[in-house]
Amino acid sequence: MIAEIYMPDSNLPDRFPDAPRRRLTPNARREQLLQHALGAFAEAGIERAVHADVAKRAGVSTPTVFKYFPTREALVEAVLDRVEVTYIELIEHVPDGAQVGAADMTRLWATALNVLCQTQPDLMKVGLSWCVAFSSVRTRYLSFEDRMLDMLKSRMKDSVTDRSDARILIAIATLYIRMHFDGSSEDVRRRYVERMAEIFAAASDAKP
Repeated sequence: MIAEIYMPDSNLPDRFPDAPRRRLTPNARREQLLQHALGAFAEAGIERAVHADVAKRAGVSTPTVFKYFPTREALVEAVLDRVEVTYIELIEHVPDGAQVGAADMTRLWATALNVLCQTQPDLMKVGLSWCVAFSSVRTRYLSFEDRMLDMLKSRMKDSVTDRSDARILIAIATLYIRMHFDGSSEDVRRRYVERMAEIFAAASDAKP
C-alpha cells in the first residue's frame, strides 16, 4: 500500500523528445523550482541554500526564482511545508498499532521510509537535516515534532498519557534514514528494524 502511494508511475515516459516544448504554467513552474530547491537544500543545507543555488539547478535566472519565492524566508517555508506534508501523509497511511501491533507498525514505518528514501531522497535529506538544525528554523521544527508526536501517540496500541513511545518511534525512524544515506546495506537496515521492532513490542506489552 505504501509503495503504491509514493512510487511514481513507471509507465509514463520521462520525456517526449519529438514533442514541441511548451511553456510551463505558473503552478507547474513553481513546482519545478520547488523540486530543485529541495535538491539545493539537501546539498547545501537549510541554513546556506539560496535562490542562486536553485536557479543554477533549474537552468533559469535567479530573478525567476525570486518571482515565485520573493524572499529567502518564503523559499525556506515552501521547502519545509513540503517536508511536513510528506511526513504527515506518511503517518496517516501507515496502519496504527491497534490494527497491527507495535512490532509490525515499526516494520511498516521502516518500509514506508525506505520507499521515500528511494523516491524522494532530497526531501528526506532535508527532513533529516532539519531535525538537528539549531538555527532560525528550530522553533518551527519543534512545533512540527509536537504535531507528529501527538499523531503517533494517538495511533499507538493502548495509548499512554505521555508521548514516550512516539518519541522512540521517531528516533528509530531518524536513525534508519541516516543508515540509508550513510550506505548501510539492506541486510544491516533490516536487522536494525527487526531488533527495534522486538524492543518496541516488548515495551508495549509490558505496559499495565
